[in-house]
Amino acid sequence: MRTGGRLHRVSDVWRRPARLPKMLTSLIGTVLDKLRLLGLRRCCLRGTLEDLYARPETLALARLRQLGFSEQIIERFFKPFFSGGVFEPELAVSSRTFEFIFRAFALAWGTRPCPPAV
Repeated sequence: MRTGGRLHRVSDVWRRPARLPKMLTSLIGTVLDKLRLLGLRRCCLRGTLEDLYARPETLALARLRQLGFSEQIIERFFKPFFSGGVFEPELAVSSRTFEFIFRAFALAWGTRPCPPAV
């Protein structure tokens, strides 16, 4: 992510633990925000997709605030990153949709090579 005129890498430290020191010192959010990212990841991966879609629904932005994320990480990470995935720069989409997309990224969907054409 670009902030303060510099690029800052945001990584899934669960899959790439060696990137933890850089992630902890990046300017995208507070240390608590980064710990909350791990909690959000765990929450989004818990249960089946049916379980995810049975959860109470709100707007994604409201859900992030409910989880305690700072405005700094919402503005510097969530809005730019997820607006490309949901085409809604203010995160005014379903929290369930948001969690589904976050789950997909946590599982690295879309990063595996396509199977050969038949």
